[in-house]
Amino acid sequence: MLLTINAWLDKDKPELSVIDAETGKVVANWRGKALRDLFTNGILTYQELAESNKLRIKRLAKFLLLQHACEELDKAN
Repeated sequence: MLLTINAWLDKDKPELSVIDAETGKVVANWRGKALRDLFTNGILTYQELAESNKLRIKRLAKFLLLQHACEELDKAN
């Protein structure tokens, strides 16, 4: 699965999504407090999002997908 990251951090309602590049389907999404928590807790940095190295972006997308899965498991419990 090829993943891409779309981040709209300068909008009135900031949003970050991880998208399956082959299908265009959003596989993980953060908004509002959930997005702020990623930055506040050090899970994600602005520098990582500004990265131009494709391998690092690929790793970040996979990491964010795993983070999303963990958050969904926490909600289920």
